[in-house]
Order: sequence, then structure tokens, then C-alpha cells
Amino acid sequence: MSEIAHEETEEVTFNVSRKQLKLMVMLAKEKGITVEQLMKDILTAKASEMIADARTFTLNPDEFEKFEHALDDEPESIEARLAEATSRPNRWG
Repeated sequence: MSEIAHEETEEVTFNVSRKQLKLMVMLAKEKGITVEQLMKDILTAKASEMIADARTFTLNPDEFEKFEHALDDEPESIEARLAEATSRPNRWG
């Protein structure tokens, strides 16, 4: 017999308007799932999207050029700059 892992769950409660609930019920019925599963799917997808967006950064052309040059730097140059940076005194001692 195979063991099925059960993830702990937490209850989440929030209020929606009648119009919002009507839309949720309509979509859930169309997809053949419960409103609860619809909300889990939508909220999980949106949270994943928002987290991914937060990890993305935008650079103007000048910043991009500097970033590109930093990536293209020779490893020796990077190592020398890191050694220099780590040898400088800092405010934490």
C-alpha cells in the first residue's frame, strides 16, 4: 500500500461581494471544479507570478551596459577587486 503525504492545511476566510461570488461560481462550474479549488489555483498562480516579478529588475541602457561589462570582466579582474574590497576596513571591525 502506498503512503500518501498529507500537507498540513490552514483555514483562510475572507469576504467577497455577491457579484464576485457569482463570477467565481460561474467560472468554477465552467471548469468543473469547486469554488475553493478555483480560488486556490488562482491565488497560487498570482502569488507565484508576483514573486517572480519581484525577482526581476529593469535597467536603463546605461545601467545595462555597465551590467554587461561587469559580466564580461575577466575573472582575474573580479578576483582582484574582491580581494581589494575585502581587505578594506569596514565599520563593523
